[in-house]
Order: sequence, then C-alpha cells, then structure tokens
Amino acid sequence: MCKHTSRSRAYLINKENYYKLDGVLISFWDLSVNPEFKKTLQASQSEMLGYLARNKENTVNFSKIITVNNIQFLVCQYQKQNEVYLWFKSDFNKDNKDICGIIQFKKPDEDKAEKALKDLLQSMHFKDQ
Repeated sequence: MCKHTSRSRAYLINKENYYKLDGVLISFWDLSVNPEFKKTLQASQSEMLGYLARNKENTVNFSKIITVNNIQFLVCQYQKQNEVYLWFKSDFNKDNKDICGIIQFKKPDEDKAEKALKDLLQSMHFKDQ
C-alpha cells in the first residue's frame, strides 16, 4: 500500500492501482456497497460539491455525469492551490460495486491528465459474474 498525503488528510492507496505518468498521479479502486446505502450519481454529485464547498481553498472547475462504454461516471475537477484533481466515480453495477479514482496534477499538465482520464475510463468494464 502507498500512503498519499495532502495537507488536510492522508489515506492508503493500493500500489497495484497507483501510477505516476509524466507528472500525473493516477489512482483508482473499486468499492462494494450494501444495497441500502447506494446513492445515485446525482446524489453523489450534490454531496461531493457540498463537501468541496466547505473548504474555501477549493475551486470546482466542473462536475458532470458522462457515459463511457455504457457505464455512467460522475467526473469532478477541482483545484486547491497549485494542485488540480480529477475525481471520478461510476454508477453501481448489478453486484453493487462501483469504480472510483482520482488523478492529481499541476495545471500545466491538464491536457495529459484529461487524456489519462479518457483512456482510463474507456478501458474500464465491469466483469460479468
């Protein structure tokens, strides 16, 4: 496990899903959720925007729901000081699992980060079980 640290919090990231690509940090993971706690992407979007608004240092650039390979994703880009973050979360599959991730970069690397997000989302599929 790798420890990713920001000024406000630290959390663990599975090394197998943690990459550094030409100055862009990429991490993703899957989550299993009890069906009674599932939220729609719209509810998650509202919650995320509310969370980010609590810190005046955060600037939200956009938040949108997109579809890639028949999977809906919530994508949010926000900035805190010199760091920019692309956060994403998929809708749940039939087994109550979703895919989440974050891409961290500096503003000059925005094109590289957006391409990395596009490539990553296009490569994701839920396994049929």
